[in-house]
Amino acid sequence: AISAGYVCTTTLGALSTCRLNFCGDGFWFGNEDCDDGNSVDQDGCNQDCTVTYGWTCQFIETGDSCTTICGDGILWGDETCDDGNSTDDQGCSLDCLDVIEGFECKQDDLNSPAVCCS
Repeated sequence: AISAGYVCTTTLGALSTCRLNFCGDGFWFGNEDCDDGNSVDQDGCNQDCTVTYGWTCQFIETGDSCTTICGDGILWGDETCDDGNSTDDQGCSLDCLDVIEGFECKQDDLNSPAVCCS
């Protein structure tokens, strides 16, 4: 039986390797919503292994990958704009990386949506 708090991996034809699982170790396991292997908040996965508001995380074999949610109206991470929609001509590009020429985008705080205007 595996002791509580431990996770084990087995390679075909080899012995199992077990280690203590903890938040921040880079392995997404148990009740963690994410685990990016660090103790930095607001980078997609917070130090308590919860997903940062405005981000989404997906499990990959090397830990997890967290990205901002483009189109949610929240300006985060590498987004230069996020006007809260999926239309390319209202101030912000579809990938939230470019402000459309002639527009300016800003967000006063996380409780209000980002706004793009010409």
